[in-house]
Amino acid sequence: MLSLGAAPFYLLNVAHASNGQGGGFLPLLVIALSLLALAITERSVMLGVVGVAYTGLALLANLYDVENQLSNLG
Repeated sequence: MLSLGAAPFYLLNVAHASNGQGGGFLPLLVIALSLLALAITERSVMLGVVGVAYTGLALLANLYDVENQLSNLG
């Protein structure tokens, strides 16, 4: 189910993916920010650790072309 608050992010994702430049991983950043907000709200240290790790991986997927490293393997 699509939340109305996340609708602009999905629209940006479609515009970004349609220009042929990227993988369109913007929803991963929305989930990462939601996890961090939930960790702050619930004051959960473990959820905060998971949120920080997930945010790091989401940023890696968005900002770095991991496919380049896979092509070097063979």
